[in-house]
Amino acid sequence: MENRVLSVHQEHEFLLKMEQAGLGSDEAQSVIESPDNKLAGQIVVNIRSDYLSNRLLEPVSSSNVPAIKEFVAKEHFKLGESAGVKISYLGDNFNDHFLKKREENITEVMLKSFKLTQASLSPPIITALGDNHETYLAQLWELLKLQPQGETGILLTNGYVNIFYIRDADGILWAVCVRWFGDGWCVYAGSVEDPYWWRAGDQVFGR
Repeated sequence: MENRVLSVHQEHEFLLKMEQAGLGSDEAQSVIESPDNKLAGQIVVNIRSDYLSNRLLEPVSSSNVPAIKEFVAKEHFKLGESAGVKISYLGDNFNDHFLKKREENITEVMLKSFKLTQASLSPPIITALGDNHETYLAQLWELLKLQPQGETGILLTNGYVNIFYIRDADGILWAVCVRWFGDGWCVYAGSVEDPYWWRAGDQVFGR
């Protein structure tokens, strides 16, 4: 027998709450017969989006980022030092999708940082951030300039990851990550659809 996730008590209480919410035999049978367990999956998604997402992010701090008229990624993100920022690694996805990016007329903004209270995929994080989940590469660079050699600041430098949700040159949203790794900043990007779990303690940024 497979290991059970819920205790007998939790199963009883869950069914009781569902019945109190209006679940009847017809609805229950629909869930049981749903192809690929789709209806049960929708219930889990709704719970995670509407309730657990509110507990996923713990506010940490904020930093004002000035308006930026123009930002050309390849002029700043390069191995070695650029404007004092020491970069030791650029991932393939970042090179392929972001070095050709140019951003213009970015308004001043107060970026907010949040600590992940539990491990999570990107979609629940984006849901928890809401409409303010997107940031710009230029704004990430401004924060790097404040900690060019891994100094203490709003960006974590303790081995945990700093996550920014940024669109690439083709308008596709990615999770762009920076992490201080001993002798420089490591910069890489992953698809928001990747089944990659961010760790509790990692930090995410939004507006």
